[in-house]
Amino acid sequence: MNTMKILAAGALAAAGLAATSAQASTTIDFESFTANAASFSQDGVTFTPDGPGILHADFGTTPNGTRGILAFDGVAIFAPIRADIGGGASFVSVDIGDFDGDDDTLFLRAYDSLDNLIGSTSLFIDLNFTGMKTLSLSVAGIDHVVFGGVGIEGSSVYGDNFTWDGGTGGGVPEPASWALMLLGFGGLGAVLRSRRTALAA
Repeated sequence: MNTMKILAAGALAAAGLAATSAQASTTIDFESFTANAASFSQDGVTFTPDGPGILHADFGTTPNGTRGILAFDGVAIFAPIRADIGGGASFVSVDIGDFDGDDDTLFLRAYDSLDNLIGSTSLFIDLNFTGMKTLSLSVAGIDHVVFGGVGIEGSSVYGDNFTWDGGTGGGVPEPASWALMLLGFGGLGAVLRSRRTALAA
């Protein structure tokens, strides 16, 4: 009897785990961004300066040796970057950083469709730091985010590897999840059949 209870609990747990559909995450690495522009769109996300300037592709590479984006007016002002996410998200992360030069407070802020702030995180890097840091937020109902840094030269930091989970709606389970779900239901059926046979005897 204890074995049957354990099997039933395991089967139910497997079915419940599989039924939680996996949200596929997508990462934009900006390697395809090759020209200075007012905006850049990829995979349903549109990046624009959150302030004066355009997105620049000609600042060389990030401290990680990859392509990133900066918003700059060409004279003196570096702006944060706004990312509008088509379909929304419940998780966003982005790598932000720069080469040493000044202190920066890196930030990532999430907003809903009414432009209400629904989540925020920040991280301080000092003037001797060279590299990129990953900032992330998990909150339902993200419509767009703004990320960048606050420093002597404005938001003079790179953004790279923008990742989001594809929204808050129910996703389609992955093939492995379907297999696990079927296994769970199969186990449940076997336990119920064993129980009926035992009761009939």
